[in-house]
Amino acid sequence: MNKKLFVPTISLLVIFTALFILLLKDNSIPANATTIQKILNENKPNKCYIEEGNFFIKDTHDLYKISLEAIDVKEAAKKCEVITKKPISADLFLLLITIAMLGYVLYRYSQNQNNSQRTTAEQTKNNDLILPISSNTTFDDVAGVEEAKEELFELVDYLKNPAKYAKIGIRMPRGVLLVGPPGVGKTLLAKALANEAGIPFYYKSAATFVEMYVGVGAKRVSDLFLAANKNSPAIIFIDEIDAIGRKRSGERNEERESTLNQLLTEMDGFESSNGVLAIAATNKPEVLDEALLRANRFDRKVYVDLPDISGRYDLFKLYLKGKTYSANLNELAKSSVGFSGAMISSMVNEAALHAMRERKQEITGDDFKAVAGKVIDGKKRVLVLDNTQRELLALGQAAKFVLSKDLGVTIEHLSLSECRIVPKNEEFMSEKEFLDLTAFYISPNLILEERYGDKYALFWQDEKKALHNTELAKTKYMLFDGIEAEAVLKVAEARAKELLSTRLKELQIIKDKLLNEQKI
Repeated sequence: MNKKLFVPTISLLVIFTALFILLLKDNSIPANATTIQKILNENKPNKCYIEEGNFFIKDTHDLYKISLEAIDVKEAAKKCEVITKKPISADLFLLLITIAMLGYVLYRYSQNQNNSQRTTAEQTKNNDLILPISSNTTFDDVAGVEEAKEELFELVDYLKNPAKYAKIGIRMPRGVLLVGPPGVGKTLLAKALANEAGIPFYYKSAATFVEMYVGVGAKRVSDLFLAANKNSPAIIFIDEIDAIGRKRSGERNEERESTLNQLLTEMDGFESSNGVLAIAATNKPEVLDEALLRANRFDRKVYVDLPDISGRYDLFKLYLKGKTYSANLNELAKSSVGFSGAMISSMVNEAALHAMRERKQEITGDDFKAVAGKVIDGKKRVLVLDNTQRELLALGQAAKFVLSKDLGVTIEHLSLSECRIVPKNEEFMSEKEFLDLTAFYISPNLILEERYGDKYALFWQDEKKALHNTELAKTKYMLFDGIEAEAVLKVAEARAKELLSTRLKELQIIKDKLLNEQKI
């Protein structure tokens, strides 16, 4: 039964049952002939009737009952009008209850169906009118992500002149996946691309596709691509695509799967030559369904990394534009390792508010120091780093860099706040490769402990990766047979220590480079 009908139906059943019990309950007082005769003589009875072989008489307050054999009904009829009642059949009453309940349930079910259809129709109607978002954002308005800008800028001419490329047989990507942490400017980049190319920009958050009614999300995806195709060339931007694009598992979600399948169908159905480019953004590429990343779908990845020191300098300069300030931008850029563009924007705003509260004529470095602890990234408070903290980061990241070649790890991007490696196909990895990867992950904390004589929580995420890598090799791929995970970690630790001891000079060079340039 529908949950919405359960409570009212049970309530109705209780009410009918109570009525049934009250109607069938005999509330009369047994009486003898003398009592009945006294009531007939002394009081004017309110009611007299015969039912089921008994004579009933009601005075002002009570109802009395006596067997018909014990009273002269003809004499009683002289004192009050006597009627004969037919008894209420319990079976008939139960039948009436059943009919009433069935009618009520059918009525409520019909109402719910109508409401559901009305809601679905309204939701669909609201999404039928899909209009592009106007944007004045240019690539000059997006700072701190120069590499990503360069990769996307080459698409501008293609979007302006898709036929030119199709004529000479060049196929541009149908889909681009922007990968990066929150707040780095993925949406701004897509808006800038659309504006630079002078084409419509259709924005949707993937979360808006998912509804409780199966089929609504799929229709929204279909309508979005239909609108873009009608106004091609155009850009479709789907933010937080992991909301609908997660890997399919044993736990089924029909609405989400229906929406994902429709998105895959749409990606397969439109030609790159029509000038429609689908761009999606995520900060969790590892959870995406592999089908999304196949050829002719979102087959080009563009990493939008946290800004390096020069990028942060540009961001502070951008967000301080139009404001009076005397703060040292180089110092701000150095101390804000790990800050995204959104966080720097927030920090500048907080510093400006602080300066205003202090009735200053300009924003100073003291204002930035005063609000350094107010910048929030999600639920995590982000602090400005001092020189010691930057040195810890630089030394740990340098350890990864100098060991990467010996351990067969390819680093794709390395900065003070981030290290991204090229993933390997796990199924083709040997025991030695799993061991080397574990040694790579634990190297930062090993060098910090060796250098400073203490353990740090700084690279805890790498420690988790090392443990996961070891467990994966043992439990999923049945490697290191007969060896406990702890023993494997000990071997990896010994290997990393041995290699680090022979790379101390190179380690110092890379550490200094990271401190000065904050990226390799």
